[in-house]
Amino acid sequence: MVGLKPSDVPPPLGVKVLSAGTAACIADLVTFPLDTAKVRLQLPKGGFCSDAIEEPFWVPQKKLSVNSS
Repeated sequence: MVGLKPSDVPPPLGVKVLSAGTAACIADLVTFPLDTAKVRLQLPKGGFCSDAIEEPFWVPQKKLSVNSS
């Protein structure tokens, strides 16, 4: 037969993008919990770093008032 065999035809762009996105999601689902566990194992027994800030960054900070005298 003349023509390309199914194994010789490259996948279209949409299939490549979809498979790359799926592979990235699977890799993230595997590595993120492992990285979280690694970091928690490296922390002291209290679970927090001694140099850590006391409040998370999303907590509104107290505004300083300036007294005009």
